[in-house]
Amino acid sequence: MQKRLEKVARASRVREAVRSELVRTIWVSRAWRLRAGELSNLGDGIILLTVEKVLDLLNGKDDVVGSIATRCETYEPTNPCRLIP
Repeated sequence: MQKRLEKVARASRVREAVRSELVRTIWVSRAWRLRAGELSNLGDGIILLTVEKVLDLLNGKDDVVGSIATRCETYEPTNPCRLIP
């Protein structure tokens, strides 16, 4: 029984370490995108763009801006937060 508990405890620590790293990675990505949104005057709508599109935008290619509205329209019906009062 002790060996099982040790195995479960080890798996739990690994799971939490992976989760923590994932949260850090997502946080850095979000901060980078929001800063890019400030620099391009697009605000938080830039979150819906892929990394490649954000880089294109930062390199001066403004044609990616039109895809933000389309992505918002696609995302909105599936947004789980819209149901929260």
